[in-house]
Amino acid sequence: MLQTTWIALILGFWSSLYLLDAFLKTQKWSRRQYHDFQERTGLSVSICQFRWYSTWFNRTFLRLGQWKPNFMRLWFTVGVGFALLAMVLSMFLLTLLVINTFRKQPVDQQVLTPVVSHMLKLI
Repeated sequence: MLQTTWIALILGFWSSLYLLDAFLKTQKWSRRQYHDFQERTGLSVSICQFRWYSTWFNRTFLRLGQWKPNFMRLWFTVGVGFALLAMVLSMFLLTLLVINTFRKQPVDQQVLTPVVSHMLKLI
């Protein structure tokens, strides 16, 4: 199947789901039951988003956080540091890519590819 067919199928699915949600919210005969259903299950639908809220895992996450608090603090601090380093590195690489594009100097092996260029190729 073509990529555009998959994109059309996904967009059609999300559009149908969103329109069904909007329809059920606006009809008098279904508004109350649909709202109660969403409150009970924790489901909500918005544009290109399907959310599920639950409290089932709260105790598990609370126990994990209390298990070794110093380890967890270190783990998340290292994660934040890695994320910051990765963002700075990717901004540097993208800036070099833009500079090389304006200078019309092609890059032999591209390390980081902006997503926008792939989206433009699909259209």
